[in-house]
Amino acid sequence: MDVKDKLLKIELPGHAFYKEEMTGRTLTELEVKKLAALTHGDNIKGIVQLLNDAVSNDLFELYTDDFWYLMWWLRVQTFPSYPIVVPWTCKCGAENKSDLTADKLKYIDIPEEFNPLHAQVRLSNGELISIRPQKVKDEFDVDAYLKQRMIKDPDRSIKGVLLDLACLGEGKTIDDLYKSYKAGNFSTEDFFTIQGFKTLYTWGVNKIADFSCYKCKEGVSVEYEVTLTNFFPDILHREYLKQRILFNVPSTPTEEPVRDDGLQRV
Repeated sequence: MDVKDKLLKIELPGHAFYKEEMTGRTLTELEVKKLAALTHGDNIKGIVQLLNDAVSNDLFELYTDDFWYLMWWLRVQTFPSYPIVVPWTCKCGAENKSDLTADKLKYIDIPEEFNPLHAQVRLSNGELISIRPQKVKDEFDVDAYLKQRMIKDPDRSIKGVLLDLACLGEGKTIDDLYKSYKAGNFSTEDFFTIQGFKTLYTWGVNKIADFSCYKCKEGVSVEYEVTLTNFFPDILHREYLKQRILFNVPSTPTEEPVRDDGLQRV
């Protein structure tokens, strides 16, 4: 059976927030080759577009927390023998490299009162405006807007503002929200509230894992960071490749072997 025919149900943490359930499959050999090229080229949008073909729903419309849960699902399903390696330093001074396997993953549950389809925030001027968690598409929409408007943003501060604004006002465009921001309709306190909402209402994989130091054996909770460009395995992960590549050692010959010159001695 072709890999593309083996569809599995994926229950996202926020599955109740989407109209359709999601199915997905492992990545094909060709997709893995393309993924390697996109990863080394730091092409984030290209990576998302490639992975989009492996699932039934549009990844760009996922909430970011569900997207990262899905990335873990694809990683574990496609590369179960190649865990992410987390480097960390123990307080005893030992440098560790620990395997982040599926059983090490921790999850944050969605708060019971939360529903992104009905969330609102009150601005400092008294206005109530709808708010939602960040979606995958927001980052690419903001990048496109900055480029289209030729807005210079060397320290990426304007991008940060736009990413906050993108979560507001159902049906409002980034241009609408940015013009409102430039007109002074959002206060510093409003941005603090938006960022607080994004911090309070998060779910999915918690980027903290429990490891033991190889030297002193003490258990430690380690915070780790992953990005799309280092998330999937690389052929440079030699220690795991060597575990999968075996060499059959020939038994001791009972007869004299053929010499390199091709002439059999008698």
